[in-house]
Amino acid sequence: MFLIEKGFWKCCNWNATDDGNKTVANELDNDVVEEYQRINRGNTGDIIEIKNLRKSYNSPESSCCNSQSQVAVSNLSFGLKSGECFALLGVNGAGKSTTFKSLTCEV
Repeated sequence: MFLIEKGFWKCCNWNATDDGNKTVANELDNDVVEEYQRINRGNTGDIIEIKNLRKSYNSPESSCCNSQSQVAVSNLSFGLKSGECFALLGVNGAGKSTTFKSLTCEV
């Protein structure tokens, strides 16, 4: 887990999703994949639509690729209908707070 969080395998070739973004095979739940595909098809009728949100922070540490940034949120897509209530679920460090801070222009 430590190596994954530190991006040790960032340079490795993982299975690619249909849009060319790299992801670990079987990493996403079916409902997450369905929402991603729904948003990318367009014409959702949602009043809020987030498509491929990404947030990274500059980092003095380097990884195996000599990258100088730490990705906090990667390819987040979802939509909200009028009156809908939602929540983000995830483990510590998954990017929930960063997502809301990005959406409210705090970061």
